[in-house]
Order: sequence, then C-alpha cells, then structure tokens
Amino acid sequence: MNFTFMKKGMAVLAAVCLAASLSACGARTSRQGQKNEKSAFEWLGEVSEKQNGLENLDAEYSLKMEMGADGSTISLGISGEMKANGLKSNPEMLMSMNMNMLGQKMPISLYYVDGYAYVDSGTAKVRSATGSDELLKQFSTQEMNDFAESAVRSSNVEINDGATIITFTIDGKAFSDMMDKAMGSMMGGTEDPGMADYMTFSDAQMEIRVDSNGLPLSQKLIMEMKMNADKLEDLPEGSEAAFGLYANMNMKLTMDMTYRSFGVPVTITPPDDLDSYVDGSTAGLMG
Repeated sequence: MNFTFMKKGMAVLAAVCLAASLSACGARTSRQGQKNEKSAFEWLGEVSEKQNGLENLDAEYSLKMEMGADGSTISLGISGEMKANGLKSNPEMLMSMNMNMLGQKMPISLYYVDGYAYVDSGTAKVRSATGSDELLKQFSTQEMNDFAESAVRSSNVEINDGATIITFTIDGKAFSDMMDKAMGSMMGGTEDPGMADYMTFSDAQMEIRVDSNGLPLSQKLIMEMKMNADKLEDLPEGSEAAFGLYANMNMKLTMDMTYRSFGVPVTITPPDDLDSYVDGSTAGLMG
C-alpha cells in the first residue's frame, strides 16, 4: 500500500467533505416533536444564505471514513476545529486536522493572517504568501447547495425544545455534482474530470439543527460511494497507485460538525513558533 499517496488523497477528500458539510449548517439527533410547515428544502436555502454571509466561524468537526476492498476494511478518523474572523474582508483563520489511520497519527494545521499561510504538516513547517481570495475560495460554499428540489428524495422537519431539526435524503447523482463544485472551487476552477467520473455515489443522508433564530447549531452527513475501476484506468501516467489501491474500494463517510458559535467574533491564538516556518510553497502540504 502506498501510504503517502493514501494520506494525501484522504486529506483532499476529507477537505472536500468538510467543505460540503459547510454548505448547509447544523444538526443533532432528537426525539419526535411538533411538525413545521416550512419544507426541508426551504430551510436549506435559508440556512445556506446565512452561511454564505458568514464573517466569523467557531466550529469543531469529526469525520469517520470506512474503506473496504477484497474483504478487508480500513478505518480512518479525522477530527479538528476551525476558527475564523473576517471571512468576507480581512480573514484570520486557524484550522486543525488530526488524522488517525493504520495506527499512525498525522496532525496538520493551517494558520492564516495578513496574506500569509503557515502550514504545519507534521513533517515540515512552511510559510507562503497566499492571497485571501485564493484561501477563501477553498472554503467557499456559495453554490454548494445548487441542486433542484426534485433531488430531495425524502425529508422531514420537526420542532423540539425550541430547535428545528431538518432531515433529508439527496439523490446520489445530484450530490456528486455538488461535490464536483466543491472540488472545482478548492482547485481554482479546474477543468479536470469531476469526482462523478471516478466514483458512484449512493443517496446522501443529511441532518441539520438550527436554533429558534434559524442559526445553525450542528450537522451530520452520511454518504457512501464506490470507485469506478474502468475510469481509474484513464488517470494520468504515474497514477498506478491510485488504480491499484482504489479499484475495488467502497467507502462510507460520516461527518459531524458542531458550531460553538455562529457569526460571533472568536479569539484566535496564533502558533507561538511562527519564526520557525520556512518560506516556500504550501501546495500539497494540506493534501
């Protein structure tokens, strides 16, 4: 197994899933309660509008990825937090990603301020000039929920203890298209084939919870996919590791995100060793 390739590939996929989870905020399980007349799709639109106008963020997340092929299963756990201020103007951001796979722990962190990104990959600390537009497009969610209402296979809206709980199922093809937009945004509008060319998605399950003011509290996303082996053969030369590793693989991902505060300025403490970061390119260090 090419562990380095897998680490980088899973980091990218995890980042994309994180971006997808930001497209519609909040969620937690709850007991049955009073029905609400507004549809889940309408709630999704309203919550997404609030997310798109977000200036400040304070959230923690976890991602569990289960991968199986040829009778074997690999589990990957990722957890971390995101703090940000000035997302629409002059951003300051601190993001951590703690990966645990095959008994190895791989901490990755990103700190951004005043046009510079500081990335600690666990093996290198690199500082690079990065425009705020370049950084923020990787966390943009403006068009991530751009799918038709007909793509919602089933849904339910309930009110419980002053909170609104929205659950729905999204058609797998529509969800893969949404993921393609996330990847395209992160990669700067790349014209490379989308994720749907390499994966077949099952219908995705989402659960959102918002407070009495309609602000996101937390969210859960569950999705499953299978690699398309015939498409993997078309990958660029030198990607044999991808074909051999993923050809017969099924994956299930469960993403949880909790908002500790929504839209409220947060305190961000920079790493205390910024002087030790070496000037260079941070491309690839986050995946």
